[in-house]
Amino acid sequence: MWAEDGLDPRCTRNRWLLDGGVRLGLVSAGLAALLRNPGPATFLAALTAAAAAGLVPRHWSIPRAARCLRRPPDRSAGQAPSALASLAEPA
Repeated sequence: MWAEDGLDPRCTRNRWLLDGGVRLGLVSAGLAALLRNPGPATFLAALTAAAAAGLVPRHWSIPRAARCLRRPPDRSAGQAPSALASLAEPA
């Protein structure tokens, strides 16, 4: 992300930690409310908090493995450029 968009690695790390903390906090708050006051309304609130923590998309600047391509987007992208064929072998 640093090479592509110019984002500082420390900044993206801090955003990742903040995002993870907020999501963990949502799930923890829902679980704490459920343990403190079990009931159908509390269960629904805890379930909503957990769903929000898992389903809300992450910001584009947060590093994640889903950004990496598992396969090249097309046939020519996975091959070396033809200009490399004319270069001499290194000594």
